Amino acid sequence: VAFLRKALDSSNAQVRSNAISLLGVVQTYCPAGAVKSQLATKPEVRASLKSAIEKELAQAEASEPPAPTVSSTGTAQQSQARGEAADGAPVDLRSRVKADTLDRLGARDWATRKSAVEEIDEALTRASAITCELEDFLQGFKDRINDANKNIACLTLSVIAKLATKAGPGLASNPRNSNAIVPSVLASLADKKLMTAALSCLDSWTATCGLKVVLEHAPTALAVEHSGARKELLAWVLSREDDFLSMPKGLDVRPLVRALVACLEDRSA
Repeated sequence: VAFLRKALDSSNAQVRSNAISLLGVVQTYCPAGAVKSQLATKPEVRASLKSAIEKELAQAEASEPPAPTVSSTGTAQQSQARGEAADGAPVDLRSRVKADTLDRLGARDWATRKSAVEEIDEALTRASAITCELEDFLQGFKDRINDANKNIACLTLSVIAKLATKAGPGLASNPRNSNAIVPSVLASLADKKLMTAALSCLDSWTATCGLKVVLEHAPTALAVEHSGARKELLAWVLSREDDFLSMPKGLDVRPLVRALVACLEDRSA
């Protein structure tokens, strides 16, 4: 509520309106009169906003918070995410590319780097499913996301998305996979030329591994000095409302809450 007081004093009407709506959400989960009593302290809220705030809080007190929902991922969805086929078990991606492919990812010549990424892309397209020993590939992809050639960077993000789909839910069993690549994907949101490909990549990893692998790294991404990147990430997280229902219990969201509260003080409305 203390942070929302600052938003109520914003010169931007949309910020003030959203702050009032959020006060209502907070009141929904608090005892009657809790928010109003905190707003009654000094300094006083703008007189022009008091009527709208009182109406919002009254509606909130009259409603019940939604009951917690628990859901599980169905076996059909799991099979689809694994990309399983009737022709056999998942293959090791390393066996489907040339021995020097990973080295060529770091070549000085852009055409050689692009060729290596394309070779991996073709191997993924041909495979119905792959095993999850992918750290070497993910480490190589980190630099290519930051490639000076934006075509290579976009292609790399697309390949990373396809890699998650082909590997399936088993990818989440080894946190080193997501730790190796998700922070770099989130950082690429600051580049307008990569933003669409980065969001699509996050969609694929969330569909395969769950929202947890992104939320774990979201606080760091929300701390960057790039309002556009923060805005896109917040909008993306908001769009994944259904995925919150299937997140594992015990996930520590306190770092994310702190990052969200900091965003309330952002200079960008």
